[in-house]
Amino acid sequence: MNNQNQQPLTKDELTYALKEERGELVKLIKQEISLPIGEKIDKMAGQIESIQTHQLKQDTRMDKMEERFIKKSTEDKNEILNSNDKLMAELKKKNEEEAAHSLSHIQIKNNLLNHEHRLQALEPQPV
Repeated sequence: MNNQNQQPLTKDELTYALKEERGELVKLIKQEISLPIGEKIDKMAGQIESIQTHQLKQDTRMDKMEERFIKKSTEDKNEILNSNDKLMAELKKKNEEEAAHSLSHIQIKNNLLNHEHRLQALEPQPV
């Protein structure tokens, strides 16, 4: 290597060389950064879609649970009300029977008092 053939580097030559290198470096950095960012964006889009699908499934599941809860609550309420209707019918029947029984006792008591008056009227009075 002979240093005598080489000319000193000028400022303009250095600036030109650095601009070319800088341009190539910027292009390379953009490629290196853009590719992983694009892949990450695609991956995140897939994850977002997966989350949205999962959320939709959970919403559907919750809607079905709510429908079952409402249906079961309505069935239980109807069962309770029907049971209460039966109990009220039995209570009404017992009250009517008790009222009839009480009326029967009153009639028997009245008949007994009536018989006592009639007997007193028929029995001779001691003089």
